[in-house]
Amino acid sequence: MAHAEEQSFSTPMSQQNVSLAMEWRRLRRAATIVGLFTAPAFFIWLYSGLHWSLPVALIVTAFGVAAFRGLIDVVVRRLLPWPSMYGADDELAEEDVVARRRVWFWRKFFKRLVVTVVILLGALIALNLVLPSSARSCRCSARSIRSARSSPRTALSWLRCCCSCRSSCSSTS
Repeated sequence: MAHAEEQSFSTPMSQQNVSLAMEWRRLRRAATIVGLFTAPAFFIWLYSGLHWSLPVALIVTAFGVAAFRGLIDVVVRRLLPWPSMYGADDELAEEDVVARRRVWFWRKFFKRLVVTVVILLGALIALNLVLPSSARSCRCSARSIRSARSSPRTALSWLRCCCSCRSSCSSTS
């Protein structure tokens, strides 16, 4: 009976799992620091290079830092083992839960992004095959495509130009 009272039902976390959890914490912090160090260059490229407005460039930069951190979490999660939190203290277990939720969110986000890009690319290819060649060779297309990369506003004007070219080309055919 004395032997049964001495046994503990909680198992301490192994030293290997503790050190692996600390390495994960260090890696997540390093990814955040790298994202923050690259944020000014990304912002300057958006604001000066692409001539986006200040609020839009700031919002996209903040999202870019978060997405970079999420991408690092998703990629590294595939490459490195995740520590077992069996027997971990509450603080470490809570941090692990947050990290796992973050990885789940960004994995889902990037999967949906890839699916959306594939669908839009497929629609663009299908549209290119369906349109007559005269509508595809609209004179405003090449000029507007080059300028559409600079801002969303010019991308909308490019779309209007292509729609007007398509209607003018189809009315002359």
